[in-house]
Amino acid sequence: MYRHPRLGPAIFQVSITGPYDSRGPGETPSRDQIFCCYPDTEGDQDACAQEIIFSLLRRATRGPVSDDDLANPLRLYREASREDGFEAGIEMALAAILTHPRFLFRIERDPVHVASGEVYAISEYELASRLSFFFVE
Repeated sequence: MYRHPRLGPAIFQVSITGPYDSRGPGETPSRDQIFCCYPDTEGDQDACAQEIIFSLLRRATRGPVSDDDLANPLRLYREASREDGFEAGIEMALAAILTHPRFLFRIERDPVHVASGEVYAISEYELASRLSFFFVE
């Protein structure tokens, strides 16, 4: 219904809903996976946020994380945390990570120095990513 004229794959919208009768964040295994640290003081928040965002981004993108990869989620964290606090900032950073192209798509590019059809070595991350699609329960 809302088809964009783009010919390649595209994401139009991502919606996350629920839970509907929540009484706060609670203690859950998934929350423990996100919050690998929790700041003791306000001065610790930025360092803890960087650790959380780096960990989430590394797992979501299945590979190394550069400073450029961290820039947007960290910027969104800082904007949201200024307005609504630490957890709101982490929530905003997580939303950015969940829409990161390397999370949504498995992108592989042939090296520029290799001729078409020629065999080449892949990185350990590319190999792990390829193998992960074979191990489905």
